[in-house]
Amino acid sequence: MGINKWPLRVLDAVTTKDYIWYSNQTFNGLFRTSIETLHTEFVAFFPDDDLLATGLHYKCFLYGEYLIFLPWLSNKIHLYNMNSGKFSVIELDCDRACFSDVVKVDDYLLLFPFFSSGHLYKFDLKLMHAVKVDAFNDSVKENIDLSEGAILSYSYCMCDKKVFFAVADTGYIAVWDIAKEVIETMHVTDERLNILSVCGGRYFVGSSSDSVLYELNLSDYSFKQICGDVHTIHGKESPIPYYWSFVWECNGRVFANPWNADGIYELDENDLIKRIELSDYVVFDENVLFPVFMCWKIVSDQVWIFPCRTDCLILLDDNMEFVRKKPLECGDLSVCRELDSIAVSRIMQDNPVLVENPSLGIERYLNAIVMENK
Repeated sequence: MGINKWPLRVLDAVTTKDYIWYSNQTFNGLFRTSIETLHTEFVAFFPDDDLLATGLHYKCFLYGEYLIFLPWLSNKIHLYNMNSGKFSVIELDCDRACFSDVVKVDDYLLLFPFFSSGHLYKFDLKLMHAVKVDAFNDSVKENIDLSEGAILSYSYCMCDKKVFFAVADTGYIAVWDIAKEVIETMHVTDERLNILSVCGGRYFVGSSSDSVLYELNLSDYSFKQICGDVHTIHGKESPIPYYWSFVWECNGRVFANPWNADGIYELDENDLIKRIELSDYVVFDENVLFPVFMCWKIVSDQVWIFPCRTDCLILLDDNMEFVRKKPLECGDLSVCRELDSIAVSRIMQDNPVLVENPSLGIERYLNAIVMENK
């Protein structure tokens, strides 16, 4: 038996001249993929966090020579200097930050929370320092009815020094006035909303109860339905219910993709037309809550789609035609061997009986034991 490569999962990435950089979600690791060759390289473990930690980061941001990784199931902001190859770590005064989005304002970043119990942080890009904005949390408690659930919002968009977001699973749009530090809310629909995306100056809102897509006019908060339920578009029934996870732009064209890997749809007037069946190219775990894909990067004339619930990086041309796919995995066998050893050791300590572990798998478990006993 040889060493099995560990698969990689990506929530967000940043693009430089030669590489796409990202934090892996299935274990602790900074990786980069060559734009020219598609070769994926392990760069380093993120310091001060467990090597088997999952979901360390949700968003990343490029600032000069720095890669700024913003935490999800962690309380640490990791700064990586691409020139020196060194890390800096900023520890926040919380348990798990769970940031769902980042908005750049002048020389600082606003780090917005996913959960209603989370906190807004202001990150100074010059000083590389983060402070909590207590006024945001106070305003959330005062102006937003949190009885619908624990999630505050999936995404945030800025316009004229105000940050807009759909309050998750409600019919409300909320506005954070950066200067006044106060939240206002508007009831715009009886639908249950999830995402709010901006593309080419247009604001799109998705529903969490079906796959209907809406457009929001920020001047008067009018709400217009863009398309009907995708289950019935062009007379084709979807086998499972789903809703939109992203609306994005490529070369002036607006595209939307659903939570599952059904396909990519293009906005054409008041309809969405399917351009490609992504489900033809991937196999994914239906038991994982994240979308199949969450990270889309436009590189030259191609669209790179990184896996979140599947195992392959997919490349499309700018007309959404399939180009190629490639397994995204850690090819550094010394790293894989170290992770195998740690995982097996912990499993044996917790339960010294041969059982399958979801993070390891029975094949990897047996293989790692054989390698340790050599």
